[in-house]
Amino acid sequence: MQALFARLRPAARRRASRTGARAAVLFGSVIGLAWLAAALGANGLAGNLSLGAASPVPHLAIWLAACLANAAFQELLVRGYAFDALRASLGVIPATLVTTALFVAFHPGAFADGPAAVLQMAAASLLLTELRLLTGRLAASTAAHFAWNAAGGIGLGVVALADDYPHALSLSVGGGASLSAGAMGIEGSPWTLLVTAVLCVALALKLQKSM
Repeated sequence: MQALFARLRPAARRRASRTGARAAVLFGSVIGLAWLAAALGANGLAGNLSLGAASPVPHLAIWLAACLANAAFQELLVRGYAFDALRASLGVIPATLVTTALFVAFHPGAFADGPAAVLQMAAASLLLTELRLLTGRLAASTAAHFAWNAAGGIGLGVVALADDYPHALSLSVGGGASLSAGAMGIEGSPWTLLVTAVLCVALALKLQKSM
């Protein structure tokens, strides 16, 4: 009987791990989409958005896969390897500060767009780090990152991705500056920064309660 239980325990742990991973992906996806929706709403209420032309996205599955791979790579490197190594040696706060700087460096277009875009990248990194800490899983931050990029970039054209990414819709921000022209798009808006900052505070409070 003990031998049977010994064989069953690893299987139970694997099932629990898969359930936890699915919950983290769902939670991260919901946060990512809610984050984007709130940013769009804030910019829309401020009269900062206008809708352009719609067009089909060829080979959508391939573009979504590329978008997922990009988000997963950044999360694995920044909030995975780098964060874990720095947290082990320096602690959570220094690890968060260093990896935030690294994440901002991955988005050099923010520096050309101005202070709001740079601060937005830093706030986004903090938000994703909080998701990682809150759930204990990189899957949550990866799902949120992917949801923001895929829905906002490929879907709406409101999040600036690499120049070769297509988008189904084309939004403009700030009185007509095209988001497909290489600018940071909605991520350069102070209204988006405000929404991200509010979400960071909300997750920080939730994280504090869970500790």
